[in-house]
This record gives sequence, structure tokens and C-alpha cells, in this order.
Amino acid sequence: MTTTPPTHTAPLQKLPPDPRPRVVVFLLTLALVLVGGVAGGLIMQKHASDTAAPTTWVSGAFLSEHTTLSNAVEYGRWRNRAPEALVIYAAHETWADLTGGEGLMITLAGYDGTLVFSLPPLPSEKDATLADVAAGKYDVTYQTVADQLARHGFGNAIVRVGWEANLDWSPWSATAANASQYQAAVHRVMGVLKARVPSLRTEWDLACGRGLDGGRSRTAALEDLYPGDDVTDIVGCDHYDSYAVRAMTPDGWQNALRPPNGVGLDDVADFARAHGKGLGVPEWGLSNEQFGGGDNPGFIRHMYDYFEANRDILAVEAYFDEPSEPTRAALWGGPDGTINPRAAEVYRDLF
Repeated sequence: MTTTPPTHTAPLQKLPPDPRPRVVVFLLTLALVLVGGVAGGLIMQKHASDTAAPTTWVSGAFLSEHTTLSNAVEYGRWRNRAPEALVIYAAHETWADLTGGEGLMITLAGYDGTLVFSLPPLPSEKDATLADVAAGKYDVTYQTVADQLARHGFGNAIVRVGWEANLDWSPWSATAANASQYQAAVHRVMGVLKARVPSLRTEWDLACGRGLDGGRSRTAALEDLYPGDDVTDIVGCDHYDSYAVRAMTPDGWQNALRPPNGVGLDDVADFARAHGKGLGVPEWGLSNEQFGGGDNPGFIRHMYDYFEANRDILAVEAYFDEPSEPTRAALWGGPDGTINPRAAEVYRDLF
């Protein structure tokens, strides 16, 4: 999500602040209110998905402000398949925010799928540092999160720790200069979670289409930020149809798999296989930003084909069903309905 169109020779580009922290705060506020309640372009070619069978991997969604148990049921009715994973986020303004996701866990009580809990390794508070996290200063925070998940029936959750560190929107953003501190901090958090509740699974992911600022190679973010085999269960990449990985043509899709200035889906899948890990795509979706592909049914079809081709290691994928600006990626869109009808039709047919 850059401010200028991507090129094959451009240096790594800066991205504007990610909109999801705003969504996170809204979701957590909504959850507290609900506690106790019920809870592309046309690409003319042959695809494996032309004769699609029901998927065999864990398939789910982020339902934005519509994240409630009842809406998860409605989403399942809409796509004719219950969401097997739901993605939620902890806010990260303060240390207290990191343990503030309990209200949403309560709201989702009774959900029998996989909860994908996105956990910041540190908040925006000015005194918070990756070095302190790595040294164990805040272990009790992550132990509390693990206890909350287990207490509310989500002891088998996938916990995403320090997601999209190769972007610059978060307090845990990483560059070549602080890569070792980030790596050590996420390793510590994951280790604490797994020691506290061994049934939890950990997931680490990057942003597709982006490299590591100051990195020595296109895929430096993978090699230099990876927390380690001993604490990581799933390696992932968040993929949106925009900027360097926009896919309006078959050639554009091939370029998106291994983009020239950063990691892509194929890079992450190769890395996961080499390390004996599962593959995760816990955020993927359309984009209606200036350099997004818009209502692009071809992108949906390509993503399905990609998941099918990597089903041997694919652990989870979740569509980012966000109706608001800037991405406006919604396919279901909750009570307001879809804003991408062509892509929504293809998604319902395939997923």
C-alpha cells in the first residue's frame, strides 16, 4: 500500500499506516458491549478451480466490525460453509491493550472453529522496547493471553505474533538494523505462550510484496526475521490484490508470486516446506485503493488455485472481509452486503 505505483526497479517503498489498528480498537470496544449476548480483471484461461471441490484446508475470515458468533453463522450461510477460522486482533496502544481481547473471546464463546488471535509483541507506549520483551520483562502479559485463550475454550488457537513486521505501520516494525531484536522478542513471546498452554499453535507472517528495509536480498525478511523452528508452527504471508502484487493478468499473477522487491507467496511456501512448517495466509483480499485491483474475480480464482496447489502444507487461510476504507475488500460485508459482487460470486462458488 504505497503512495506511488510499483515498478520493477523501484527501491523498497514506504507504506502509509495500516488501517487495521483502528479496526482493532473498534472490535474490542464492540466485544465488551456484546459480552453476555449471542455472541479482477477477467482472466480468460483454464484454472484448476473450474471444477472445484470443497476445500480440505481450514478456511475462514476476518469479519471486521461484524465479528460476533451470530454473524459468523450468517457468514457461513452466505458462503454455504461455516467459517472454520475467525481472525481477531488485540489492540496495542498500551500494555493493558495486549490482554484486552478477552471480551471478544467471551463474545465468541461456543465457536467451534479455529480462533486466529493476532498478538502484538509490544504496544505503542514510548517505554516499550523489543529488547525488554526479549529479556522476559513482560512475560506475564503473554502468559495472561495464553490463560485467557485456554479459559474461554480456545486452547487450540493459532496465535499470530508480530505480524507484518516488514511494513512500517506498527511499533514492532523491523528493518535490517533491528532485525535481531525483533527476532529475539518474537521468539520469547512464542516460547512463553507454548510453555504456558502447549496446545496453542504459533504463526509468524510477513506482508507479501514487501522486502526488509536495508536487507541484503529480496527475501531477507524471511531469513533475518524468522523467530526459529523451535517456537514456530506456521509461516505465513498476508496477500492483497494491490501495489507490487496486484494481479490483473496471468503474467501479473506470476509476478505476484515472487515479486521483484520483496517476498511473495511462493517464497513463503518454499520457506515453510524447507523448515517443516505449515503455511498460513491469515489475511488475503481484494483492494479498492488507488493501486488495487478492485472487484477482481480473477484474483479470487487464482488464490483458490494457489491454496489447492499447496494443500499439502496449507494450515489456514482467512479472507479479510473489511467493508470500510481504504481497502473496501468485503465480499460478504455483513448487513450492508458486498461491495465486490463479481468477486463475491466466484468466492461463494469456490469456497
